[in-house]
Amino acid sequence: MGFRVEELTFLQLASLRKRGFTSQARKTGYARSDLLIFDFNLANFSSTEKTQAAKILEGLDTEVAQQVLDVFNDAIGNCSIRKSRWAWLEGVTRKARANTFMPTSDLQARRNARATAARASTHKPSPVREAHRDQLRNEIAARGYDTHILPLQGTEDNGTLWLGAPNRFVEDWVSAHLPLITHLLRPHTALEIRVRLG
Repeated sequence: MGFRVEELTFLQLASLRKRGFTSQARKTGYARSDLLIFDFNLANFSSTEKTQAAKILEGLDTEVAQQVLDVFNDAIGNCSIRKSRWAWLEGVTRKARANTFMPTSDLQARRNARATAARASTHKPSPVREAHRDQLRNEIAARGYDTHILPLQGTEDNGTLWLGAPNRFVEDWVSAHLPLITHLLRPHTALEIRVRLG
């Protein structure tokens, strides 16, 4: 059974690992790039680059190989590789084989936090914002609407309609005009209307 890493989410990969596919990979020499997570700074790696990395990591325990790959991921993101990235990865892999490798990456913790946040999110898209977008367009000058209202993401959470601004500039403008926005939306919702970054 083969999987392409591009087709799997982190949660699906974790599920595969829980079901024993990693131990199967150790026994059979299964293509490792299918089990490794290429995300963050390695997300744009081509299949050839993933295969090259997997070939270098070949023979390592799946968990250790992922830890080495995560350190490689951080090094690429920090631009701290001074020589060939493949030579750098080979050097760290040699340390892992000699049991002198110390994992220093926090990517697994970041993956876990991202997965937990995705599961815990209770935010849902707001039908109020979508349904009354045109009314806001009529009341706010076209330039202000296109720049400040259109990029807002409306979500509802615990009795609040949150207007999520993509950046501080938009957040400041919406905060300054929140009384007008609230006045226009109040006939259509009893939710408290607030603005936040993100």
